[in-house]
Amino acid sequence: MKQLIKDFETNRKALEKLLNGSAGQLTKKAAQLSKKKMRFSKAAKDARTKKAALVADIAKKSTAAKTKRLTKLNETIQNSAAEAKSLNVELQPVKAELKEVKTAQTRYTAGFKQFDKAITSHDKAVAKKATKKPVMRRAKKKVPAKK
Repeated sequence: MKQLIKDFETNRKALEKLLNGSAGQLTKKAAQLSKKKMRFSKAAKDARTKKAALVADIAKKSTAAKTKRLTKLNETIQNSAAEAKSLNVELQPVKAELKEVKTAQTRYTAGFKQFDKAITSHDKAVAKKATKKPVMRRAKKKVPAKK
């Protein structure tokens, strides 16, 4: 029994280490991708804001420089939006995998806690039984015989 518990503890530590490592790596990767995606999304948003002002300016008076700037803004919007979209596609499986790892961590942690509880209660029961004092029996009073 003790050997089984020892083996379980060894495997448990290895599994916890593996899950924690996987979770850490996936979290880091998801954070990096999200950061990149946000940068491109922000660039596209800024370009759209500038474009709105430029279109209004062109409506008043059109020049070749303004038209060229508008073309560049349109390209920036297109490229940034496409890049953000591709990063989002890359990010989704990472997020899904991270969610699975977190679920596994939660499940295994709960199982380990139950196991620990069982072992602790078993150990307590054994200890209680070992230290239990024997029940003291009352000695019968010796009644003197009638004369």
